[in-house]
Order: sequence, then C-alpha cells, then structure tokens
Amino acid sequence: MLQRIENKVVQIVRNDLVCISIFAKIENNKTIVTSITLNNPKLSFPAQENIGANADLKKIEHALNVFLKGQSVSFDFIALDFSLCTSFQEKVLKAARKIPRGSIVSYSDLAAMAGYPSAIRAVASVMRNNRFPLIIPCHRVVTKPHFIGGFMGVKNGWPIVLKRKLLVLEGVQVAQSNNQIIVQE
Repeated sequence: MLQRIENKVVQIVRNDLVCISIFAKIENNKTIVTSITLNNPKLSFPAQENIGANADLKKIEHALNVFLKGQSVSFDFIALDFSLCTSFQEKVLKAARKIPRGSIVSYSDLAAMAGYPSAIRAVASVMRNNRFPLIIPCHRVVTKPHFIGGFMGVKNGWPIVLKRKLLVLEGVQVAQSNNQIIVQE
C-alpha cells in the first residue's frame, strides 16, 4: 500500500495498454518527476490511490492519456529529477528526449546525438535503465538494422509488445515477424 511521504506524490494512469505510476516530489511549489514505472495492466495490483495529487500531476496525467490515444502531445513542460544520474547519463537522456514522435533512432545514432559516438553499449545501458519512460522516449531507440531490440531491460514478453504498440501509436510501421521495424519514407 502506498503511503503519503512528506513532499512525495504519486499519480496512477491506467488504460488497456499500460498502467503508469508517476512518482514525484515537490520542491519550492514545483512538481518534479523522480521516476515513472510502466506495468502490464492485466496483472493484478493492490488498490492504489493517487497520493498528494496536484495540478501539475493532473496535467501530466492528461498529457499521457492524450499520448496513449495516439495523439501528438508535448512532454516538454514536465520537470524531471536527474539528480541520480551521472553527467553522461543525463546527456544521453536529454538527447533521447529530443527524438521526435513517429521517429526511431539506433543506439549508435543516439550515442552520436549525445556527443559520445563510440559509447553505444553505455548508451544502451542508459536506455535500459531509463527512469522516465514515455517522457524520455526510449521506445523510439532500436537496434541496427532497425530491429525492435529490448524495452525496459528485457527482449521479449509484455514490454516488447508494449514497445511495438507505442511505436504503432506514433505511426511507425512494425512488421509482424522477427520484430523488424519498417519506417515509412
């Protein structure tokens, strides 16, 4: 059971695709997202309630719901807490945040975008441990030659189904065999 902790807030967003938990803190009357978790909505979770929900979290919830309906939305207004990140991780995450909706990039492309063109495996590790999925769209990062790769640290199961559905929501064509992604030109 979630408990209210001073200056901590939780917002739950549920639909048929995913159950999203948004964890945030309040600093100087500003809501800062500390992490986001994505869970299979078909799994049984204890009853959870929104804790300390505020206007900022309601805006985030609305934006996520718009996104999950396949509509274009900006997450630029969402403040993220990078305090647990190294400067390398922060640069990679900020570069990934700039990947446009409906686009995909490879891990090597993202490494170059972040200023570390030879750090492909390290960049993949940052994406695997992304604490802000959807807001920082790690689902838009794929392997070469455009195979879907992993998502949320795994290479099969529900997370890959979710990654495929998120990409399709954004207009990326995803082949039905071998998890190969085909981008419309």
